[in-house]
Amino acid sequence: MPCLRGYRSAVEQAGGTVLEVQYCDAQPDRAAAAMEAVMQKYPQGVDALLVTSDDMALAAIKCIWDNNSADYQKTVICGFDGNQAAVEALDRGELTVDIAQQGYEMGYKAVEAALDVLEGKSVESVIDSGSEVITADNIDAYIADCREKGLWE
Repeated sequence: MPCLRGYRSAVEQAGGTVLEVQYCDAQPDRAAAAMEAVMQKYPQGVDALLVTSDDMALAAIKCIWDNNSADYQKTVICGFDGNQAAVEALDRGELTVDIAQQGYEMGYKAVEAALDVLEGKSVESVIDSGSEVITADNIDAYIADCREKGLWE
């Protein structure tokens, strides 16, 4: 998995250690069970969690708060998707950072590419719709952008 290799490399270059990887198949219930196992194995807490979907990140956060774990409530948690529920968790201070996949741009660029193909034009083999790192510093702008595009109420 290239993204896992990149993650491990970045953590090691920063002087960190990947304690373990839990495969949860993007299933929140599996993420909650994995979080329970991590909390039992490392009761003193961990510095950071990278969770590859917002739904799984929210399940892990719920597990942490349901268990009233002060050590884990200090953990830096990174989600991935930029969905509304996760951004709201970020706004409450439960999630630390979220990587938004720019779903609006993905859809827009997909239609543009499809129309180009229908018109006989060539399209790039890779079309980057971008991503955005959302933190407490830029959350208001991200929310405003989502509302402006009609993605959120």
